[in-house]
Amino acid sequence: MTQPRRTIEQLLHQGILPLKNTEAAATHLEVYPSKRTWLTFFDKALLIIGTIALVLSLVFFIAYNWVNIGKMGKLLW
Repeated sequence: MTQPRRTIEQLLHQGILPLKNTEAAATHLEVYPSKRTWLTFFDKALLIIGTIALVLSLVFFIAYNWVNIGKMGKLLW
């Protein structure tokens, strides 16, 4: 099975699909991402970015306070 975009191009080239109907065909074949797909992408992206931000904040906090941490604290890290 070919990709939907390739199918639309082939139908246009063969003259089966009129140029004015390509947008409807692309929407029907889900060539463009749907709203749900975008929401899922942003949900995962923000989760990853937030996790990285929390981990980096912990690293920077420890690095900033490294001099003030006692020997026992440094041993644990």
